[in-house]
Amino acid sequence: MNYKYINTILALMLMMFFSCRQEDEIMIHAPNDAINLTATIGPAPTRVSQIGENQYEFSPGDTICVVGWTGSDRACPQPWETDERWWINSINVFNGSKWTATPYMRWQNGEGIVHNFVSWWPTNLASATEDNLFSISHTASNAYNPDILVAKESLVRPANNSITLNFHHLLSRFDIHLQFTEDYKEISSIEVTANAVVDAILNLVEGTSTCGTTTATLPIIEKLATNGAYWSGSLIVIPQTMSNAHIGISFQADGTSYNLSYVHPSLNFTSGKFTTLTLIISKDKIKVAGVEISPWNDSTSLGDVDAEEI
Repeated sequence: MNYKYINTILALMLMMFFSCRQEDEIMIHAPNDAINLTATIGPAPTRVSQIGENQYEFSPGDTICVVGWTGSDRACPQPWETDERWWINSINVFNGSKWTATPYMRWQNGEGIVHNFVSWWPTNLASATEDNLFSISHTASNAYNPDILVAKESLVRPANNSITLNFHHLLSRFDIHLQFTEDYKEISSIEVTANAVVDAILNLVEGTSTCGTTTATLPIIEKLATNGAYWSGSLIVIPQTMSNAHIGISFQADGTSYNLSYVHPSLNFTSGKFTTLTLIISKDKIKVAGVEISPWNDSTSLGDVDAEEI
């Protein structure tokens, strides 16, 4: 018997075996059921990058939470439940061109299965393994008061394995514009505050919020550097109605410090919209030049409004 011939055959069989094993391993790590994620958002004033006039996008390094389940879009599993419907709970990181999920996100096998997705930013807002996504307690503060973006989508697996999550603003925005009259010269050190409710219960599944009762004085963040007699600032707020909204304004002019106070009868703040208040500051008087509520993706416009003395 030709042992050399037999050994050659055995060697070839072993090579074929290991080759097949390597191919199997490659297939395990490169399945065709991967979810291709695209995330889009409306204009937002914090963290995300401005790409044009009142247009913004996610920045490289940004992260979003994505959870997924099958069945009813309201039957989001709770962290204390053991439920096979919950098959996605991932952190997705953006590198500037695509999102990478950890752990890996895949479509469920089967025809006609409805896949539900909920996503939010910032990621530390909630934990799907610890929190009830229908009821998240949120409190804004001076140090941590970001915009909150949420997205929800339900669909059957598409042929291209792709899903687009369209984020919207869960909170509201408060813009203030100040115009100083010629009564004041060399204006500097402008600081503006507003009293507002700062707590809410957030429903990330439905994309809604319920205003709380805790109030605080929050600083309006300067958005445009003081330009002569003009100043602009902005603040993210819980959707609410401010009755007797108190605005504090302090500044220096001509070497003198001023501390003024203005109370507006009522200001409404709606999820996904911004409220703009424009004030004219004259000597010991504050006049209202306009109050306007606009969708977040609209630019601010004062329009033709007569000043009203307060």
